[in-house]
Amino acid sequence: MAHMFPDVVAKTEWAKPEKLTAKIAGVAPRSLKRAVKSAGSTPQRRRRNVKTRQEQYETALQNFDLGERNYITELMTKAFDEETYVNIDYIADKLREEKPGIFFWKTTLFRVLRAMGYSYKKRNSILKFLNGPIFDTGEGTI
Repeated sequence: MAHMFPDVVAKTEWAKPEKLTAKIAGVAPRSLKRAVKSAGSTPQRRRRNVKTRQEQYETALQNFDLGERNYITELMTKAFDEETYVNIDYIADKLREEKPGIFFWKTTLFRVLRAMGYSYKKRNSILKFLNGPIFDTGEGTI
């Protein structure tokens, strides 16, 4: 109808059907445009299946057999008895010496340790320097 009477319709609401539809629907014209645009587009990507931390720990634990987990427990027990600090690099090196064919990432080892019930505490890096020869207080040199 608008194309038959362009002069009459040009100054009315019929000239812009989006505004008229928005007015009838009771929404802002911009909201209507956004809704029409999103309705015609492809659906949004779904979030991939993300595992919880506990599920990640359990999955990592399945990568290590019972013998390897027992060896890790022995290492940790020995370290606690000797009151030495153990880090992931130390455990990884010892595990690779014991089982030469094994391949794992440090992240996997960390998750295995967490699944086995071990936790960690960040260590102050200055402590390793205080025990060095420069800070030998017996000689009086600091």
